[in-house]
Amino acid sequence: MTRHSHIVYAVARFRVDDHVLWLLRRHPKWGDWSLVGGHVEDDEREDWDRAIRREVDEEMEPLQVGVELVIVPVAADPSVFRRVSQSAGGVETEYTVRWYGLSFRGDVDAALRALPREDFLFVDEEDLPRGIEGVADVTRFAPLDRLPAPTPIESATYARFPQRLARTSAQPSAR
Repeated sequence: MTRHSHIVYAVARFRVDDHVLWLLRRHPKWGDWSLVGGHVEDDEREDWDRAIRREVDEEMEPLQVGVELVIVPVAADPSVFRRVSQSAGGVETEYTVRWYGLSFRGDVDAALRALPREDFLFVDEEDLPRGIEGVADVTRFAPLDRLPAPTPIESATYARFPQRLARTSAQPSAR
């Protein structure tokens, strides 16, 4: 029997020089890096926008949706794919994912500096399709052609966060 999981993810993209970078958050339970977002609660099934607002407010603290952050749906229809789920003990899971763009109001660099640097990481968009060790492979399913344009940030802001070299992996982590 296939397990079903409903997920919301917000993709924040930035530009530093000639590089497009994604902001990832450390997942404390699994020890890997992933997009901001998570499971849709049962009472949120009729309003997935409510689920992404809750997830972003929880994971991007001290920043808040409607104050420093803006969330925009990027596709009318969700993505559906199957993976073996680490969180469900290796059970095959059908994921239904709604994707959102995450952008910033006001001074983007100041907002990024407010985030706990040990909990966030930038990765180069070009490395995501190949898989990066320690990065949840869900990033490979994002609708790149529908995401908002990357927001320029200062190289000093980028340098504030941990640096990570992309390493391809035959078995990217899955949740």
